[in-house]
Amino acid sequence: MLCARTRLPAGVTNDFLITTQHELAIAYNDMSVNENYHLASSFKLLLRPQNNFLEHLSREDYCFVRGLMVDIVLSTDMKVRLMCDVWLFAHRVAFLSCHCCVPSLCKGVCSSSCEMLC
Repeated sequence: MLCARTRLPAGVTNDFLITTQHELAIAYNDMSVNENYHLASSFKLLLRPQNNFLEHLSREDYCFVRGLMVDIVLSTDMKVRLMCDVWLFAHRVAFLSCHCCVPSLCKGVCSSSCEMLC
């Protein structure tokens, strides 16, 4: 249903939208363009009373569900996911290195008990 309303050429990637300076890439500051567009479109559709299946939720529950939906959709951007994986890997390496008697790599990644372990 959303796909019929999009202003996107079918099947284009975020990189394509950014490279061609598509209006949505500009609107979303080159960050997860497709994902942000589809999230915004979905929540705009929920503003219509006939579509708002979340209207019975309390404000707190609505914010939780909206945040969850945003997190789930944004996690499908493989470029962001790859950056997170690289960050986690780097911090795991630093943590393991700290435990291998190289405390200079710790730099706050490990707990203060790290120094005792090194």
